[in-house]
Amino acid sequence: MATVEQALARLQRSAFRAKFHLSEQDRQYIADKGMETIQRHAADFVRTRLARQAAADARASGVYRPARLRLLLPWMPA
Repeated sequence: MATVEQALARLQRSAFRAKFHLSEQDRQYIADKGMETIQRHAADFVRTRLARQAAADARASGVYRPARLRLLLPWMPA
């Protein structure tokens, strides 16, 4: 598995992702709240909303793949 640094370097070379930029308002929000708070909110969002939807989708398809969320957000606690 790639390290976080390797994954970020690969993402930096992506033409698709290079199109997205934070607005000044977004940068100010991050500066005010702090990156730790932003990451905690993101983990909570994934845990409460996306994971619930993934579980519902898995029940509908008969296949459950919890590892997919860990691949997308490796910093998220198990």
